[in-house]
Parts: sequence; structure tokens; C-alpha cells
Amino acid sequence: MAPSPALVEDKLLGRTTRFPRHALAAYRASLQAIPPRNIYERQNVAGSQIKVRDPSRLSGRRILIVTGECDTDHAREVDGEVARWLSANGAHVDYWYLTDFGIGGNGHMMMLEDNSDAIAHLIAGWVAATVR
Repeated sequence: MAPSPALVEDKLLGRTTRFPRHALAAYRASLQAIPPRNIYERQNVAGSQIKVRDPSRLSGRRILIVTGECDTDHAREVDGEVARWLSANGAHVDYWYLTDFGIGGNGHMMMLEDNSDAIAHLIAGWVAATVR
């Protein structure tokens, strides 16, 4: 079963002001069914949530976390805690809250929003600086 309109509106789009609403029907039509295993993991059914079994493998890894202000599942404080945990386990983490870069209104699907080029430009710069 494809994601419900409520899931699309409440989770994928959330409070975004940047998603082109005229494209909503086409976006919904492009979505595929969510595999049951993904739902179980997300809800941690029977302890199935994805786990980091060996945090030492994070040591030295470069990680970028990008959060939009209107993403209902990724509050600044929550993603900040994830960044701190990754750092505490040896990862080199950059945590970007987009409004700190003057980019606002983004939800979970920022790559589909009307300012995605600006976000992609920031990320491409990070990648270029990271792989040298």
C-alpha cells in the first residue's frame, strides 16, 4: 500500500513552506509502498530498530547531518544529540541546521523543495572539502 495522504502531508512534508504544492499530486503518485520491515524497524517492533553494534567503527568517519527547521521527525535538539553521540564515538561530525546558513522553511524532503539547489551547493562544498 502506498503512503497515505496523511503520512505524506504530516511526515514527509511536515510544516515545510518550500515544497511546491502544485506538484503534490505528482509527488504522491510517485511514491511506492513502504516495506513492512522498514515500518517495523522505525517502530522498533520486537527490537528490530537499526543498531550500531560496534561504535568503534565510527572512529575517524566524516559525517554530515543536515536538518531543516520544518522537519517534524528531526528536531534541532534531537539531531544535535545524534551528532554529539557520533562525535563521542570518534566520528568527525558536522551538524548543520539550515537556518544557520540563512536557508529556511525546509522539511524532511528538502531535496524536492524549491531551494534544493542552495542546499545541494552547501553539501557539495562539504563533500569537496572532505575528500581532499
